[in-house]
Amino acid sequence: MTKAMLLKFRRFLNVGFHIVLIALANYLAFWIRFDGGIPAQEIALFIQMIPWLVLIRGVIFIPLRLYQGLWRYTGIWDLRNVIYGVLSSTAIFYVLVHWGMGLVKYPVSVFIIDSLLLIFFMDRRR
Repeated sequence: MTKAMLLKFRRFLNVGFHIVLIALANYLAFWIRFDGGIPAQEIALFIQMIPWLVLIRGVIFIPLRLYQGLWRYTGIWDLRNVIYGVLSSTAIFYVLVHWGMGLVKYPVSVFIIDSLLLIFFMDRRR
């Protein structure tokens, strides 16, 4: 791909990359929580809930402008937006999972591990 094509599709690539990071962070959170051996019922729970997590985080990230900007010109405000976006989307996802859908078997530790991993991934990506 040429540089012009990359710039033309930059936002699309950025959103796609965020989706991959969101799914990867959540999968790794399950993997860490269960010491590398994720039970089948937890994999099913992961697969069931990942579209909701991607949707919630995508909607939260849009007003924070996390899909815009140049990767090499970031600062403390961008880090603040990443942290705010991840933590607020995690809180909304927690409410949806535990109170909205009543899935009390979704491990609370996964929410914490997932948030930390995603903040690290998104900060390093920029």
